[in-house]
Amino acid sequence: MFKGAVLRYLISDALSMLGNSIAGVVLPLVLLARTGDVLAAGSLALICAVPQFVFGLLGGAVLDRVDRKLVCVVSDLVSALSIALLPIVDEVWGLSFGWFVALGLLGAVGDVPGMTARDALLPAVCRHEGVDLQRFVGASQSLASLTTIAGPAAAALLMGALGDIDALWVTAACSCLASAVSATLPREVGAVSAAVPADTADASADSAPTGFSALAAAPPRRCWDSSPSTAYPTSVAARRWAR
Repeated sequence: MFKGAVLRYLISDALSMLGNSIAGVVLPLVLLARTGDVLAAGSLALICAVPQFVFGLLGGAVLDRVDRKLVCVVSDLVSALSIALLPIVDEVWGLSFGWFVALGLLGAVGDVPGMTARDALLPAVCRHEGVDLQRFVGASQSLASLTTIAGPAAAALLMGALGDIDALWVTAACSCLASAVSATLPREVGAVSAAVPADTADASADSAPTGFSALAAAPPRRCWDSSPSTAYPTSVAARRWAR
C-alpha cells in the first residue's frame, strides 16, 4: 500500500489529470456555444499547440536546472488561473474567440513543462520512499486510465448541474488542489541535485540547440510518429486548458 510522498504524488497527479479530462470535454462545448463557430475549436487547438511544442522542446533543458517540484506547483496554479478567468471574463465582458486564445496561450505556456516536471519527479519520489519504480509506474498509469474514463462522466454531470461555464470552476479547483498537494512533497525530491548530476545540469543548456538540430534533420514522418500527441492536437490542447 502506498503512503507518504508516493501517495501524495499520486493524489496530485490524479487531481491534475481529472481537471484536464473535465476541461477536455467542457471547453470545446463552451467555445462552440459562445462563438457558434465549429472551426474555432480546431483553430484554438492548433494555436495552443504551438507554444506547447516549443516549450516541450525546451522543457527538458530547463528542468535540468530548475526545481521540478516548484515547476509542478507553478504550472498547476497557472492552469487554474487560465481556467478560472474564463467564467469571470464571460460574466464581465463576454467570451469571444480572442479571449479563448489569450487564456489558452496562458495555460499552454505552463502545460508541457508541468507535465514533464511531474514525470521527472516520479523516480525521485520512488527513491525517497524506497518504493519499486515499476510498481509505482503501474499504479500511476492505472490511475491515469481511471481519470480518463471518469473525467468525461464527471463533466457531463457538472454541466447538467452547474451549466457549461460554471463547470470550469471545478477544473480550476482540481488544479489548485493538485498544486497544494504537490507543495507538500519533500523538498529534496524536486531538487536538481536529487536526480541530475551537476555536470549534466551545467551542460543542459547546450543540449537544447542539439535537440533542435536533430529534430530538424529527422524525416517528417519520424518527427510525427515520435510525438503521438501531435497526431491529435485537441488532446494536447485539452491538457490543462484547451490541460
